[in-house]
Amino acid sequence: MTEYELTEALSSLYAQVTTSSTTVFSLVTAYLIAAYLIGAKLPRVQLFIVNILFGGWALMAIFAVRASIDKAAWITQRLIDSGYELNGTAGVSTAAFFSMAFPALLFASLLSAYYFMWSVRHPKTE
Repeated sequence: MTEYELTEALSSLYAQVTTSSTTVFSLVTAYLIAAYLIGAKLPRVQLFIVNILFGGWALMAIFAVRASIDKAAWITQRLIDSGYELNGTAGVSTAAFFSMAFPALLFASLLSAYYFMWSVRHPKTE
């Protein structure tokens, strides 16, 4: 691939990361609103279905983020190896860090949403 094609692929991967991150944010927000409004009223079967669907879609988006960041790190390394100067790019070590840290943050938001639903369904009586 030419340098132009690699930089174009890199740009597309960053757009995919943004899209997948926004998807996770939207799913978590919708789940939190649903948990707040109707979480305590849902029968167990419906709660199970909602939790499985939410977790499945959110995990797919999180894995998409991880895969895109990994692929972006690989492309960045190929560009660096070919002598191409990357303006404004922190490099492969930063991409490697974000390939773990950012998906972990998204996964933490997933777990926090599950905890919120649990706390709505099991309120502390005072």
